[in-house]
Amino acid sequence: MFQHLHNLWKRIKRPKQGLVAFPGIFERFQELLQNHQQVMELIADLGEKSGGEYIFDRKYLSDTVDEMHTLFHVDVDTVDAEVKDIAIGKGDLPRQ
Repeated sequence: MFQHLHNLWKRIKRPKQGLVAFPGIFERFQELLQNHQQVMELIADLGEKSGGEYIFDRKYLSDTVDEMHTLFHVDVDTVDAEVKDIAIGKGDLPRQ
């Protein structure tokens, strides 16, 4: 009886092949959203400061653009790695 329940539990607990592993996808999505939010905050800051009350210097603009570039680069690398994993069958998403 115990063995039967144990086998049943293993089948229920084990994700079925071809299904999406939600926690992994959700975690990566949250990371992408956090980076996107940081970029939006930088853009909003630029918008506020461009209203005339703040004088931009080249260093500020260069640093802000560099930071946005880094965040975008991380996001693109994350998505690229996920797509490559899916293409070779290692990813959490099923092949289509």
